[in-house]
Amino acid sequence: MADQTKAPKENTIGGVTLSDGDFDRVAVFIRDEVARRAGKRKDDEKKWRQVDRQVELEVQGRQDNTGQFVTTGVEWMPSLEAPGQTQSLEVLCADTRRLLFPDSRNWFTPHGNATDEYYDRANERSYIAGLRLEEQVPSELVQEDVDAIIDGSLAYAHSMYDFRLHVDVILAEAYKYGTYVGRTRMVETSKYQNEFRGVVVQKRHFPVLLPRSIRNTYLDDAPYMMLGEGYKIGPSTIESWWQNIDDIKMAAKAGSADPTKENGGWRKNALDSITPMDKKQKTVQVLDYEGDIVVQQDQGPPIYLPNTLWTVVVQSGGPKVVRYREREFPWNSYLTGGYHFTGANKLYAQSPLIMASPLQIAVTEALNRLMQSSILAAEPPISWNPDDPWLAAQGGPRMAPGAQFPTQGDVKPINVVSPEKLAAVLGLLLKLYEQIVGVNAPRMGAQTKSHTTAFAKDVEIGRSEIRTVDFARSMMFGFFPNFLQMEYSMMRKALKKPADVFVPKYNQFLHLDADALPDECYFEVHGAAGPLEEREREAKKQQALSAALALEEPKSKMQRDGTPLDIAELQRIILEDGGWHEIDSIFREASGGQVGLDELANAAGPEGGSGLVEGLPPDAGIEGLG
Repeated sequence: MADQTKAPKENTIGGVTLSDGDFDRVAVFIRDEVARRAGKRKDDEKKWRQVDRQVELEVQGRQDNTGQFVTTGVEWMPSLEAPGQTQSLEVLCADTRRLLFPDSRNWFTPHGNATDEYYDRANERSYIAGLRLEEQVPSELVQEDVDAIIDGSLAYAHSMYDFRLHVDVILAEAYKYGTYVGRTRMVETSKYQNEFRGVVVQKRHFPVLLPRSIRNTYLDDAPYMMLGEGYKIGPSTIESWWQNIDDIKMAAKAGSADPTKENGGWRKNALDSITPMDKKQKTVQVLDYEGDIVVQQDQGPPIYLPNTLWTVVVQSGGPKVVRYREREFPWNSYLTGGYHFTGANKLYAQSPLIMASPLQIAVTEALNRLMQSSILAAEPPISWNPDDPWLAAQGGPRMAPGAQFPTQGDVKPINVVSPEKLAAVLGLLLKLYEQIVGVNAPRMGAQTKSHTTAFAKDVEIGRSEIRTVDFARSMMFGFFPNFLQMEYSMMRKALKKPADVFVPKYNQFLHLDADALPDECYFEVHGAAGPLEEREREAKKQQALSAALALEEPKSKMQRDGTPLDIAELQRIILEDGGWHEIDSIFREASGGQVGLDELANAAGPEGGSGLVEGLPPDAGIEGLG
């Protein structure tokens, strides 16, 4: 990495000074690499375009035997796109959101690494917002307090923008295209406004999860892993979009030339010579490359630059590097994953909507044919004798209920396909489509049979949600723990400038800075549960509570008799195995004695369950914080 104690030299990155020719070779390599990756995924992009058309309810049009679209002679035919893909996407995203984000509790639990060094720096400060330095009250933190502060700091970041909406967009990408992409970035409120929060008075830095579309993102397919020993040249991710050149120049003007800074690395001289390919709209193609890169030179060995970011503008005069930076954090800011991978050699995953796309085409065709058949059955075509003078004078027989007309010949209706047969075909296709995507009538809110019990209905819905639950769990164990780790590292940097952060556990604001957060943290993402799992979870917690309460009386007797068996520790184990979180708050000492489990059970109410922890007084666990 370059020396960050002083501004690096111009055109220097990673301690290496690059020539204009080096920058040009990097620009050409990135442009060609995007073209290569795009060429290898043409079949995937064809499927993605088809799914997009179906979700947007765009009518494909009618084709003849040669594949040409027919525009004449079919004006009377109803033509619409069946709404199955759009409806399925809505239900799948809504169910996954419910599985990830429970309403009554947090969706993750942080576990900070509270070392002695952390306690030394964290305990000698005031956490109460607004206290002057000479009025600070010394505090003694325990693990529960540390975890609550971490939780509050991340909740603070999520409250600065519509976090769950961003997750919704990522879920929609997963169910449409199979592969989803998110990106973590540090933003500033003055540059990243979200109107639903109102007017922002002061600038604030905070990390954001930005949804990205795989349609515009190109993943690395190079086999860099040598003999399973790991990556020698780290994989790269390239994102492409179109942007107005004046917008890019304004960003460069507000930024810096220092590649070690977050807003730095701008090559303003290169921007001045950019000529947009679309001179009227003044738009250029922007390629954003992140990862390791090898710069080939005319003379001498190649230059290896790890953890770098490059921004290339494709213009009429060829590609140009307009920005280069050193990655501030050691990890790639892109988070990718897939719904279902079909093999080790498949870079992009399958999705429910991709798998159901052929059936969607068949359902749409059957539906349109059914409507056409119904129209023909109601107003059938007829044949009549053109030599009949009366009918010829009328321009043909007029068909209407009760119509009468004289004729010398027969008027015969032309038989068409029975609508009942087409309706049966449509029903079969809809059933097959339902099996592919797993979205049935109960999941969409339809009433089941009148004699069905509530438990049987839960079973029916639970079975249809099996694949959705599995996908939500894959995100709980992969995507979200990685995101929270990245977000936490960025939040520690953001809090170098102290802020008053609302901590839900204490129901008040605490004055936090980077020293208030431990250096390391582990995140346990548990989300919510399915209909059956939720009921089983509550029953298991109630059983664990009953078992722990049953040990209260023997515990007192054993303590008097001096029995070495640690009943309190046994109670902790039982509660942990039963699914209780925050065990420290249950056994926390308050008012000179230990909080009894009987008291906690009363606070939970007759149902027991997760209400125990929430039933504690608002100030439980904050003694010593002022």
